[in-house]
Amino acid sequence: MVWSYEAVMEKLGADAQVTAGGIIVLAMVEGEDGAPRYKHIKVGYFDEFSFHLTPEGREYLEPNIE
Repeated sequence: MVWSYEAVMEKLGADAQVTAGGIIVLAMVEGEDGAPRYKHIKVGYFDEFSFHLTPEGREYLEPNIE
């Protein structure tokens, strides 16, 4: 699936944080010790006039497709 900036923002809603470097989310992940941790994931970024997903962003978005 191709993701546009608008589609990503619509999907993430209030979880999206727009930064100078792109779109990030704060996600809960399992730490090395098995305890839950929070981690910022860079979902996508702009390269000139094109929007690109990061591999981590694709992993975060695609399991959650409705």
